[in-house]
Amino acid sequence: MKNYFPFILFTSLLASCSVLKVSPRTSIQDSDGLQRVENKTTHFSIVFYSDYRFHNISRDQTLNWDETFIKSLCRAKGERTILFCGHTVMEPYCSTVGVSYSMDNPDQMMSSIQKTFLSPQATDVEDRTQLIGNKNFHVISHNLKNAQLKITYQFLEFFTASANTIYRVSFWTLEEDKNWLGAEAQGIIKTISMGN
Repeated sequence: MKNYFPFILFTSLLASCSVLKVSPRTSIQDSDGLQRVENKTTHFSIVFYSDYRFHNISRDQTLNWDETFIKSLCRAKGERTILFCGHTVMEPYCSTVGVSYSMDNPDQMMSSIQKTFLSPQATDVEDRTQLIGNKNFHVISHNLKNAQLKITYQFLEFFTASANTIYRVSFWTLEEDKNWLGAEAQGIIKTISMGN
């Protein structure tokens, strides 16, 4: 009898990351030209500008789809909750996704964030700690090249921990102006609220 265990294991791992749906506990409220995204389970909220459209993670809906990056959302062990996924509907264009990871020791994971979360294909990686608003963030900028399309996406990712949870908010774009992406992302990141 053939050993099918490796095939079954591979298929189950692939399936566990192929279905990435935004949590049904996430809601979006419009207010004064802004959009407040809130997840009741994780007690996480963030405010976006009104030019963002939110949806599930899928090749059909996610602007600037990058398979390598999407797979990186599943690299960390622990319970994963997709908090939101969206993109701008006016130029300049960027995409965004927020994920929370429940972990036994988030401080230890934060110390090895590149190894834990980033795709091995990431290039031009810059890593720093930054105080934004009143929270410390581990900020990583990097590029991922899509060999098939021959384009390079620029990423700016923000990681922070609270209790037994790591929050990851990522922005990415094809736009050449890195300063624009940084200003856009930081204006949004400073609105994050988490915890009870």
